[in-house]
Amino acid sequence: MDAQGNPTVDNAASGSPRDACSSNPLVPQVQQVGSTATPVGALDAAPVRQQGETMMAFLARLGTYMQQVREEQQREAATETAHLNAIGRDAEQRSRPHAEAAANHNEARKDASSVLMQQEAAHTAALQAWNVDKAGMAELTAEEQDKSALANMMHQVILTCNWQQVELARQAHTIAEYEETLKNLHARLDVLEKDDAPHRHTASSSIDPSICELEERMDRLVALVGNLNSFRQPVTISQQIVALQADLRQLQQQPTGTCNS
Repeated sequence: MDAQGNPTVDNAASGSPRDACSSNPLVPQVQQVGSTATPVGALDAAPVRQQGETMMAFLARLGTYMQQVREEQQREAATETAHLNAIGRDAEQRSRPHAEAAANHNEARKDASSVLMQQEAAHTAALQAWNVDKAGMAELTAEEQDKSALANMMHQVILTCNWQQVELARQAHTIAEYEETLKNLHARLDVLEKDDAPHRHTASSSIDPSICELEERMDRLVALVGNLNSFRQPVTISQQIVALQADLRQLQQQPTGTCNS
């Protein structure tokens, strides 16, 4: 209010675009836009030139937005690289015990094979002492024949048992490898499901509006085709007269009972 008692209007609060532009210089606007920081993972929409905004101010806001986009891309690339490195380290840590277990199993298998070969040699030497050389004797007694047959049979049994032990060890190692591979596969599937869950939710939320919009456009197209078919009716007076005459002739050709009904 001035000295005479008349009310005065504040230029800053009047709402006039010209007064707002004159009260806010260009340079402070650019500095204010450049000083705004975008949170991590949140990126605003692309800037649009506002009414009454100068080209320099708009280009400044656009440059700031492009800088934020580049920073967001760098953050996403760094996050993806860290995620891949974590997956690689996890896979390496999971495969390291398996490799160590395989090496220990091979070493134990070699030791067991060596022990079996020594035992087989000792039993073979003992059984050969029981075996009777038929070439050095004219005729073998019944006891010597039984002892020789028993020695041969026990030798075959020892060979069979040793072979079965080796085969069982090989099968146990194969089963352990299958179980470890299956465990790693399940762990990998769990990781992929956890990583794909947010992407699947985002994809479904972004695809559903597109499908609805496409269905609406299809409905509009079908309605438009139906409207176009309605234009095939006669539009001039002469065409309408010809159409009425054709309908009248068709009615006259119908039976009397049909017309009355």
